[in-house]
Amino acid sequence: MSRGKNVTSNQREMIRVLLDQNLSQVQISKKLELSLCSVQNAIKHINKFGMLENAPRAPRK
Repeated sequence: MSRGKNVTSNQREMIRVLLDQNLSQVQISKKLELSLCSVQNAIKHINKFGMLENAPRAPRK
């Protein structure tokens, strides 16, 4: 379970745009007022799934 708020798809889009503008992860985290860890995890999510939305969750058994 997450401890805080999830990074929204709009924030992931902004992270991708700022990465394309060659901003560092630290600069992105300060500009969007997110933690560095959140930015790093969002970048991993974008690279792994190739999408900006949250991945679908598995139902309870």
